[in-house]
Amino acid sequence: MTEVLQMSGIFFNSCFSEYLKKLKKALINFSSPQTEPKIIRKSDRQGNSYFQVYDPHNRHYATFNSEREIRIWLERSHY
Repeated sequence: MTEVLQMSGIFFNSCFSEYLKKLKKALINFSSPQTEPKIIRKSDRQGNSYFQVYDPHNRHYATFNSEREIRIWLERSHY
C-alpha cells in the first residue's frame, strides 16, 4: 500500500511539475507581445497534414496545405 502511495506521489509531483512548466510558458507568452506569425502543423481526421497560421497584426487565422503556400503568404504580408 505504501508503495502505491509513493508511486502516486511521484506521479502527482511529475504532473504538477509539468503543469507549472506549461503555466510559466503561457504567462511568458501572454505578457510578451507577439509580432511574428505563429505556425502550427495539424492533422485532420483522415491524417492529412495542414498548417494553421495566426497573424498577430491582423488577429486573423489562415489555413494552408503546404509550406510553399505559407511562404507565398508571408511574402505578400511583408513579414
